[in-house]
Amino acid sequence: MLTLTPSLSIKDVHNNINKYKTKLSLFKTAVFFEKGIFKGILTLGDLRRLLAKENINKSVRPFLNKKPIYITENELNQNLNNIVNKRIETSSVNKIDYILVFNNNRTKVIKFLKLSELDNVKYKSISVIGAGHIGLPLSIHFNKKNFNVNLHDQSFKQLSLIKNNRVQIYEKNLNYLLKNFLSQKKLLLRDMNNLNSQIYILCVGSGLKKNRIDNNNIINLTKKISKILKKNDLLIFRGTTSYGLITSKLIPILKKNKSLTIGKDLFVSYCPERIVEGDALHELETIPQIVSGYTNNCLLKSYSFWSNFNDNLIKASSIEQAELIKLISNSYRDLQFAFANSVVKLASKFKISAVDTIEKSNFGYKRNLIAKPSVGVGGSCLIKDPILLSNSFNSAYPFGKISRKINQDSIINMSNFIKKYIYKNNLNKKILIVGVAFKGYPETIDLRHSPSIDLYHNLKKFSFSPKFLDLKQDLIIKHNILSKQYFLSKNKLFDFNSIIVMNNNSKYLDLINKTLFNSSKKYVNKLFIDPWCLFDRDFIVSKGFNYNTL
Repeated sequence: MLTLTPSLSIKDVHNNINKYKTKLSLFKTAVFFEKGIFKGILTLGDLRRLLAKENINKSVRPFLNKKPIYITENELNQNLNNIVNKRIETSSVNKIDYILVFNNNRTKVIKFLKLSELDNVKYKSISVIGAGHIGLPLSIHFNKKNFNVNLHDQSFKQLSLIKNNRVQIYEKNLNYLLKNFLSQKKLLLRDMNNLNSQIYILCVGSGLKKNRIDNNNIINLTKKISKILKKNDLLIFRGTTSYGLITSKLIPILKKNKSLTIGKDLFVSYCPERIVEGDALHELETIPQIVSGYTNNCLLKSYSFWSNFNDNLIKASSIEQAELIKLISNSYRDLQFAFANSVVKLASKFKISAVDTIEKSNFGYKRNLIAKPSVGVGGSCLIKDPILLSNSFNSAYPFGKISRKINQDSIINMSNFIKKYIYKNNLNKKILIVGVAFKGYPETIDLRHSPSIDLYHNLKKFSFSPKFLDLKQDLIIKHNILSKQYFLSKNKLFDFNSIIVMNNNSKYLDLINKTLFNSSKKYVNKLFIDPWCLFDRDFIVSKGFNYNTL
């Protein structure tokens, strides 16, 4: 840039520029300082008009733009778009092509910032809406990449738990990182009306009520967000949605804002989360991110954004394809488990071990990838997504409702087996359920749709007295997810005549062996159910237990 003094004449300024005419493109604006104090700017266009209309011997001082749009060096951050937009709104300048960047003392212009450069994500504010199992780890992931995040949730309670670092979510290092990023003010808890961002990520999806799709929550949130969206904003849907919901229901809501044309003034994308609960922060780094857009421009905007956080991006051909990718992934897994649980029913008719049969079927035969059977299938996604897929396509995909019934029936079958065994052998009604979370690995404290909880309620119907033992029970109790009365002390295992190992975490092997079997005491006819085959059958039998698997 060219730095001059305001005492020069129009002719002098012109002559100064001519000295550098081979580099004229570098000097589209001259900046004027006097005794180290900024006095104004003059563009090349302004100078041409002065040469044509004014006495060239006049001082250039009265013709300077003394109030250009400017920022200081320390404002080159994620809030830059908000700062510039506010200054443009209050400016009398009609046309703005660039912004001056001063050093922090405003004694030197560092550079001109083109308006197009504001599209860089490092100058944009990010808001994540929905602070649960999807939104909170995602926000921490952004923080780890040195981006600040505004985090909002409709639940005041959830925001309060996050503020006090008492979230009901277990992820490796989450609490440590959350504490740090809150203290550094990299993670900011915001009300919806105070988000004021350029990128919004909605981490809420379709729900189920009595096995029917419920989209009220995501529709209402989209209506709220549509009222705060501005020109050039990017809106990313991230929660799992029923097929076609975004284009058929949510896009029309956004289109009601007649001042914003999607693909030109507003950019809409669907990028489903695909993380495994309990290892989310690691998988956000490694699992390929599906990116889709309502238009090609929307796709490019979203792709550019995600490239800052993930090295492996997959472009979906449409929003609908991205929706389908998410739904079929979880539906396929539920169907795999349903097949394995159907083998249990077949094998049990002939008193054959289904686990042993499946293992031998898979061994050395690469075309077989039959899953291990289980007592039910839990978690939010595998319960919901097969139903979303089936309900979206009706008879075109009948397997979702079938797989759900098979996997749910496996819990009922286990309950009936336990009941029959206890009455037949005249055992007491104290039953230990090992593992209360919906899965054992990666470790979690999430009890949503947990098969262990369903088994507990089924056994209570028979007037049995089940208790839980869980590796994370102290955290579960601490966060008021389930109260202490549901759990037993680890040193009271001897009280139970029936033990059902519901989770596949190998740590239970050491815990139970050291607590229950670290004595010479012999038991008679006690029931031990090991669906995951974690324990040594002969050892369990040697202790007087009747060992059972699936």
